[in-house]
Order: sequence, then structure tokens, then C-alpha cells
Amino acid sequence: MDAVTGRRIGAAVEVLPHDADRDQWLAARRPLVTASDIGVLLGISPYGSPFNLHWVKRGEIPEDIDNERLSLGRHLEPWVADRFAAVHPEYHVERAGLVVSTERGYQGATPDRVLWTSEGDMVAGDVPPEGALEIKTSATFEEWGPDGSDEVPPYIRAQALWQLDTMDLPWVVVACLFLLTQKIRVYRIERDETDIALMRERAAAFLADVAAERVPDIDHTEATAQALSLLYPLGGDGETEIDSALAADYREAKAELDAARVRYDLLTNRVRAAMGEADAKYAMSDGTKVAVRSVYPQSGCDMDRLRARHPGAYADCRTTHQVDKITPSKIKKEAA
Repeated sequence: MDAVTGRRIGAAVEVLPHDADRDQWLAARRPLVTASDIGVLLGISPYGSPFNLHWVKRGEIPEDIDNERLSLGRHLEPWVADRFAAVHPEYHVERAGLVVSTERGYQGATPDRVLWTSEGDMVAGDVPPEGALEIKTSATFEEWGPDGSDEVPPYIRAQALWQLDTMDLPWVVVACLFLLTQKIRVYRIERDETDIALMRERAAAFLADVAAERVPDIDHTEATAQALSLLYPLGGDGETEIDSALAADYREAKAELDAARVRYDLLTNRVRAAMGEADAKYAMSDGTKVAVRSVYPQSGCDMDRLRARHPGAYADCRTTHQVDKITPSKIKKEAA
């Protein structure tokens, strides 16, 4: 890959600046395994799947990398970076673009910020950064440890390790803004050579499979369903014969799901009754919280009223989106 900026950042070269055109950025990262990819390949990321990523890397489906959650994170990122810089004046906090390892050409990362001890070292690129800064926002504290620890969600730890390995840095700091408290916690992720070796092995094997067109197994994730929908748009109304074992398993799974839903609703009502009799907000068992009751007004828009009273506004605001779903067919019962 030809370098665009050519700036050395540790053991990596910056091939695109942070403000590169989106299409350039997507094209440049397609042949790479980046820090946001590695958690997917390890099976620990809540976003994406190996199946989806395989087809993205082959250029057969677009890379779906934007939504409201990511947009919010991008808008808050500069503020979190500024707050970190204010608390840590010992570092020169600098933006970076897409960097690629000089030792492993398949390994890439886009660190949110890199940390130098002086501006001169940052400009020259002769001295590697002290470390990197990864910025996150979270609406929950789940899987996050106390401030100053290294306890972060597994996929974020993998992302940090991949970044520091790409640039050959000793550590990455993760600064997370928690939306509930509007407070920032800072975590420090150190090198872990065992995990890094596993990641390199998994990444190289994945790219070899992409080159050989060996497709990963289909899994249960939404990302895989999305990939299948894009790969196979519905163009007709024909029939196809599927394997009888697959058909039986599908019907059995649907029946089990329906039964589980009925049981869950039954037990939810029993829990509700027990909480109601005690006028309790929390249901506890042996000191552990089991359920929480929430009562609050939920606002919305009466679409029928809007259409009747303000048809122009209704027409102007109406949106449509493509729905692609599989609906199980009911088995016809034979007449007695």
C-alpha cells in the first residue's frame, strides 16, 4: 500500500491522514485487519461477525460502519481528548490517521490519539510515541472496572492490544465517558504477548481464507443476517427445496422459542405479582437483584391523527426502509 502521509508512528507508517475522504479510508482498510476487526475475528465483539467481515474484505458487500451510537461517539471524542490532555499535560496529544505495521503489512489501526512527551518528537517521527489514547463512550458500566484499572470489555481490550502491537507501543490508555454520570474513567492496557500472538495468528488465517474464498460458517448474529440479505436480494417468487434436517431443526427451534416466550411471560407476571404485593421496585433473591420495575411515561406520535390533520407534514416526514425477514410457515393439519 502506498503511503499518503508517510509519517512514522512507532513501528507503523501513517498511510492516510485522519481527515481522509471516507471512500479512500474504506478502500485503504479493506485489505487490512484493523483494530475494530480483531474482536470480530476472536468472536468477542458485539458488533459484526466473521461471515460478514469476510464478504466485506472481498468487496462483495459494503462496510456498515456508521449508526447513531458511533455518530455520538465521534462528536464526543474531541471533548474527551481535550479533558484527557488537560489532566495530563505531560503528553502532547496528537491525532493520527490509518497506520499500517512496517513488519506485518496486513495489520492496521486508526488510533484516536497518540501520545508524545514533546511536540518535536511528534513532528519528526524519529522517536516513537509513549503510548496511544483510545476514546470511548458508554451508556452502561457493564464489564467496566474502576478508574485506573485495566478492566474493560474484552473486545475493547483486544482493540487496544491490536493498536499497540501495530505501532509497537508499550501501552494504550482507554478514556471512557460514561453517559449516566458524565464522568471519565481512564484505563491502561499493557502489552500481552500471548494474546497478541493469538491475534496475529487469527488475523493471518482469516486473510488467507479470504484470499482462498473459504467462507466462515454462518452464525446467529444480526451482522450475518445482514450480509446474507445483501448477498441474496430477493428477485423472484420461486421455490427451493431445503434439506429435511434443516427444515426439522428450524421448526423445532421455532416451537421451543414460542414455548420459552410463554414460560418467560408467565414467570414475569409471577415476579410482577410478588413485587406488587410488597410495593417493591426491586426483586431480590439471596441478596442478588433479579429484576427492576420501571414505570414512566413514553411519548410518541399519533400517526393517524398527524395524517388526518396535517397530511402535508405527514407526507414530508414519512420514511421507508427495506425489510428482509424469514417467516416460518404454519404446517397444515390433515383433516380428520
